[in-house]
Amino acid sequence: MIYNKSNKTHHGIDNRENEQDQRMYGNNRDTCPVISLDLYLSKLSPKCDALFQQPLQYPKQTCWYAAQPMGKNKVAGMMARISKTAGLSKRYTNHYIKATVAIGLKKAGVDLLSIMSVTGHRNVKSLDSYIEGSTYQDHRQL
Repeated sequence: MIYNKSNKTHHGIDNRENEQDQRMYGNNRDTCPVISLDLYLSKLSPKCDALFQQPLQYPKQTCWYAAQPMGKNKVAGMMARISKTAGLSKRYTNHYIKATVAIGLKKAGVDLLSIMSVTGHRNVKSLDSYIEGSTYQDHRQL
């Protein structure tokens, strides 16, 4: 795998061989990831705690989503479409993202009980084996 920094191209089958810490930058308001996330969060229904909510058929100016979480199959399909559309080297799944978050929280020093509240694990031992069974290289920061 050869990475040419001057033209930012990867030459090879798998670009994971030469990965560095990746960052997202927006050149203007329309492409800024922080502004996009803030807009998305501002349009969620305040009556639902879910990050992914059912979109309204006719969105209102202040709220674009129903007070109902999006189903896991719908989110899984969305993750597959995003992976494919973005041309990523692999298909990211809900489980992969969940494991990546758990590993990142553990590396940041967050206690296991707090991580369990995020991941939905009920048993510390199962969470510990879940985290320890994966390596950071397998679950890079996205």
